[in-house]
Amino acid sequence: MSTFRNLGDTLRDDYARMEMRLRGEIRQTLTGQLASYVSPDVRVTMHWTVSRFCKDIYLRHGLKLEGWPDDILFADLSRVTGRERVSRLVEELRAGRLRFVPNTETEREAARADPLCASPGKINLGLTPCLGRDDVKKRRPGQQRKHDAATKRPPRYMRNGPKSSKWVTPEAEARAEEAERPNELFRGGRPYMGLGSRPGMLHVRNF
Repeated sequence: MSTFRNLGDTLRDDYARMEMRLRGEIRQTLTGQLASYVSPDVRVTMHWTVSRFCKDIYLRHGLKLEGWPDDILFADLSRVTGRERVSRLVEELRAGRLRFVPNTETEREAARADPLCASPGKINLGLTPCLGRDDVKKRRPGQQRKHDAATKRPPRYMRNGPKSSKWVTPEAEARAEEAERPNELFRGGRPYMGLGSRPGMLHVRNF
C-alpha cells in the first residue's frame, strides 16, 4: 500500500541519514584495508588531506589508493556532497576497484619530489601548509595546575594564545591591496575635536 506524506514533509532527512551511513562505510572499509597491510601492533588511520596521505600512508607504509574517480574531489568525505557521488564511491569500493595496493620505489621518489603525485584521483585541495601549533604562547592545563600548586594564586598574565587567524582569506587580501583612504575622524594628522568637546570624547564633523 502506498504511503502519503504531509505537505512539507520530504525525504531530505532520509537522504541525509543514508549519506552519513555510506560515508561511514567508506571510512571503515578503507581503514580496515590499511590495517590488513600494516602490523597489528601499529595503529593506522585513513587521512583525507594530500599532505598527510602522502606522508603517513603513501611514503610510510608504501601504499597507494587506486580507483578513486577522477571527477570526485579527494578530501574529507564531509566535503563530498550528493548521494550520487557517495554512492559511486561505495559501489567502486564494494566491487574491489577502489582499494589500497603497494606502490613502487619510483612512485615514492616522485611523491617525495612532489606530494601531489600521491593524491588519489585528479581533484584535490592541494597541499596543507604547516601553520604551527594552536596553543603557541598559550597557558596549557598542565602548566596551569603546577603554577596554582606552587604559588597558591592565579597567574599574573592571561595567555590565551594568538588572536589572529592562520589563514589570510582572499577577501582580506583584496582589501589590503586597495588604495588607502583617509580616516574621516582625522584631518591633518590629528583628530577633529568639535565644539563643546571634552577630553576623551571624539566628535565627527561632516566635511
